Amino acid sequence: NTGGTLLLDNSEVKNSFVDSVTANRIYNASVWTESPLGYDSTTTINSTVFDTGWTATNFYGQENGRKLSASIQNSTLQNYQNTDGVVISNRIVPVLTNNTYTNNANDYVDFGAFTLEGDYALSTNGKYAFSNVIVPTGKILTIEPGVNIKISGDINVSGSLQANGAVDNPINIMPKGDYWGIIYFNNSLSSLNSV
Repeated sequence: NTGGTLLLDNSEVKNSFVDSVTANRIYNASVWTESPLGYDSTTTINSTVFDTGWTATNFYGQENGRKLSASIQNSTLQNYQNTDGVVISNRIVPVLTNNTYTNNANDYVDFGAFTLEGDYALSTNGKYAFSNVIVPTGKILTIEPGVNIKISGDINVSGSLQANGAVDNPINIMPKGDYWGIIYFNNSLSSLNSV
């Protein structure tokens, strides 16, 4: 979907192509959504089974003034080979609700560089990867119990970070690669429990 509206509802997407040239695999998504100059794009996926390939979805937002929106709900994503994640999202925050991830090389949703444009919650027991996270003034990032985060850079909080794990279901922040940076609080009102 490179401009326009795509609705996948009660569908099945199987055996997506995996390029033998590793450098080309970034384009090997079962569903690719992009907003090129002059076009807005919307992709809505509901009750759909994605089975086998490199990446189930790649939402590629560009800094060109165009809007890209995406959601995946009540869907199954299984048997994908990309070690970066089964869902890749660049510069947009898709709505992800009640999905099942099984038998993938990596069940993480990779948001890349993540700057909140509104309040957002990382759902209970979800797996998320980031290069960095920015929570601007007036915005709230909520991290629910059991969330696993892999990050390669910093978490910069000028707004509010509410990371409320539980003793029996903590929030885990781990390096994406060899190490990760710091959590930087800049005049924020934040709370971290069982992290």
